[in-house]
Amino acid sequence: MPRTTVLMFLQLASFVALPLAAQNQVVRDHLEADLTAAEGGGNTLSPLHLPPGSDVLQVQQLHDAFRLLLDHRADAERLSAAMTQLYEITVRHSDWPYAWLGLGLVKLRLEELGAREIRSAHQPAGSGWLVSALAAFERTLQVEPDLGRAAAAIAEVILRSESEAVRRRGFVTLRAFATRNVIDARTALALARVAAASGDWTEADGYLRRYTSTGADPAVGAWELARVRFAQGDVAGGTRSYFEAAAGQGEAVTALLTADLALVADSAELADFAHIDATTRVHWLRDFWGRREVADGRPAGSRLPEHFRRVRYAFTHFGYRGSMPQYAFAQVYRGAPRGLDDRGVIYIRHGDPDERATYLGEMRTYMNESWLYFRPPGDLIFHFVRMETAGFRLVEDLAVIINRAAGTLSELYTSRAAFGPQYLLLAGQYEIIEARGRVRVQEPLGINPTVLERQRVKTRELIRLGTTTDSDPLHLERSWAPIAQIFGTGGTAEGTGGLLVAIALPAPRAFAPLLLPGGRAGYVLRVRTTAADDSGRVTVDVDSVLRLQTPRPLAAGEFLNIVLHYPVTPGDQRVRVIVADSLGETGAVRVLSGVPVVALTAASLAMSDLIVGREGSGVEWQRPDGRKVILQPLNAWLPSETLTLAFDLGGLTPGQRYKVRIGIADLGADSTRPPRAAVEFENQASGARELITQSLNLRTLRPGRYLLTATIISGDRTIRRERRITVAAAR
Repeated sequence: MPRTTVLMFLQLASFVALPLAAQNQVVRDHLEADLTAAEGGGNTLSPLHLPPGSDVLQVQQLHDAFRLLLDHRADAERLSAAMTQLYEITVRHSDWPYAWLGLGLVKLRLEELGAREIRSAHQPAGSGWLVSALAAFERTLQVEPDLGRAAAAIAEVILRSESEAVRRRGFVTLRAFATRNVIDARTALALARVAAASGDWTEADGYLRRYTSTGADPAVGAWELARVRFAQGDVAGGTRSYFEAAAGQGEAVTALLTADLALVADSAELADFAHIDATTRVHWLRDFWGRREVADGRPAGSRLPEHFRRVRYAFTHFGYRGSMPQYAFAQVYRGAPRGLDDRGVIYIRHGDPDERATYLGEMRTYMNESWLYFRPPGDLIFHFVRMETAGFRLVEDLAVIINRAAGTLSELYTSRAAFGPQYLLLAGQYEIIEARGRVRVQEPLGINPTVLERQRVKTRELIRLGTTTDSDPLHLERSWAPIAQIFGTGGTAEGTGGLLVAIALPAPRAFAPLLLPGGRAGYVLRVRTTAADDSGRVTVDVDSVLRLQTPRPLAAGEFLNIVLHYPVTPGDQRVRVIVADSLGETGAVRVLSGVPVVALTAASLAMSDLIVGREGSGVEWQRPDGRKVILQPLNAWLPSETLTLAFDLGGLTPGQRYKVRIGIADLGADSTRPPRAAVEFENQASGARELITQSLNLRTLRPGRYLLTATIISGDRTIRRERRITVAAAR
C-alpha cells in the first residue's frame, strides 16, 4: 500500500544544505533526520535530547505533531489535534519554519483524507484546506526563503488544486524560489504546468528542461513537452514528443495517456488500450489517430495536433473549478472529467459547433447554450444549462432553462428555430397557449405530453452519441457575421426542386479586397453548401470559389450580397452553408433545418416555399426560366418599406380558378381575428404551374416579429405556407 501523497512528496529530491534560521539547530537537525527516515520508509521519530535553555514544552508539541504527521495511519481527528498544537506553536514562535511547514503538511493530509473543514481564526469558513496549506508554506519561505521542503509542498498544492487563483498564487512564490535554488522534479513539473496553462510556453519549456535534468521520468517530460510544442505550433516536435511519451514504460505516463484518450475514445477502444503491452502502444496510438484521419479525409498526421488544440481550448474556455453535485433530473450525463464542464466534453469530441444559440429571457432564467453539429444522417443537438452550483451541464429538456411559469417558453423555443422545425412547432404551440392566457380563456390547453417525451428521448440519445463518439468538423475562425436565408424552390422540370441561398455578408475588417482598374474592388470567397433530406441522404454538396466585384471597396456597415441556387430532389432539407475567405481559414457557418422543397407535379395542388424580398433592395434571383424574383438578404424590413412575396403554385389545369389570401399577423394571434396586413385576389390558371408574386405595405406594423401566411383555395382544396418576418425600428 503506497504512502500518502504528503509523504510521497518528501521522497522526490534531495535539497542543498540549508542555512541556520530562527529555530534551535538541534531541533532542526532532529526533524530533518526524521523526515529523511520517513523518505526511507520509516514512520517513527527518534528520541529528542534538547540542550539547556530550550522551550521544552513547545519543542515537545512540535515533536508530537510530526509524530502524527509521519504516521500514515493517523485519522482526521488525531491530525486535527496536531493542527491545534502547531497553531499554538506558530503563535508563540512565528519564526520557527518547521512549525509552519508542519502546519501546512497537516492540512494537506486533511485535504487528502477529505476531512470536513474546521472553522477557526486560522481557517476561515470556505477557504479550503489547500488554500490555508499554501498560506502556511508561504509563511515557511518567508521565515526561511531557501527551505526546499516548503517549495516541494507548494508544488504539491499546485498539482492538486483546481483553482486557477490558487495555482497562480503558488506559482508566483515557487517561481521566486526557483530563481535562486535547485528545484526537484515535481517542483519543476508544477511550474511548467502552470506556465503552460497561462500560455507562457517559453517559460514552460524552460521548466520542463529543468524537470528532465533532474533525472525524472523522461516519458512524463516528453508528454508535457508535447503539449507545449503543439501549443507553439510545432506540429512535428509535438508529434515526436507525444510518441516518445507513448514509448515510456512507467505508470505515470500510462495514466496520462489513458486520461487523455478517455476524452475522445469510445469504451471499446479504452478497454483495448488498457490491455495492450507497453511495447506495442506506439503502433496502437498511430493506428488510433490514423483511423480518424482516413474517416474524415484529413491529411496524415493532422488529427493529433487538432486533438491537442481542442483540449487546450476546452480547458481555457469551458473549464470548471469546483464540485459537481448531481441534483437536476434533466441532467442525464455525469461523466465530465474534473476541471471541465459538459461543453468541454462535447467540444473535445466534436470541435466547433456549426450553430450556437442562447436565450437571455427574464430574471430567473438560467444561463444557457445550445449547440448544433450538422450531420447528413441527422444533426447532433446539445442543450447546456448553467446549474446553480455545477457549471454548464447537458440537459434533456430545454424547458429547464426557464425557472418560472411558461410565460416565455415560446421565446425560448423560437430562439432555437434554426435547429429544426420541431422547435418552431413547439414555439407556435406555446404562443397559442400564452395568447389564450392573456385573454383569460378558461378551457385548458397544453402541449401533448407524448410530443415532449419524444423530444426528451431523442435528446437523451443525442447526448449518449455525443459523449461516446467523436468527429472532425471544419475548424474555422468564425469571426464573420453573415445573414443567411435559404428557400425551397420549384425545379425546372416536373417533380424537381431547388435551394435558393441568399447571404448578406458585412464587410469583414480584416478581409482586404483586390484593387481593380477604375477603382473597383474584387472579393474572393469560398462557399460550401451541403444539404441532406430527412432520410439522411446528401442532396447537395458543392464547394465554390466566388469572385465578386463592387464599384469600390466596401466600408464598415456595407454588405456583400451572394445569391446561389442549387438543383435538389424534393423533400424537407437540412442545409449548412460555410462562407469563408479563399484559404478557408476565417468565415462563418450557418445551418437551417426544415427547408421545404416541394415536388410541383400535375397530380395535385401544391405550393413552394415563400420567397420574401424588399422593393428597391437591388438584389434579385434570376430563375432558370429567366424571370426575376426580388430578395431581401438582410431579412428585415422597416415599416416604410414594401415587402415582396413570390412562390410557385403547381398541380393546376388551364382555366382553373383559385383564390390567393396573403396576410401578416401577430405571432400567436387568434386566427379568427383579421390580420394586421392582408390582400386577397382571384386568379385563373394559364397552365399547370404559375409563379405568384405580390407586394405588401408594412406601414400599419410596429417593430416586432410577425407571421406571414399565403393560402391557396381552389374548390374544396386549401393549402397554406407561412414564414416569420421581422419589422425593424427605423435606423
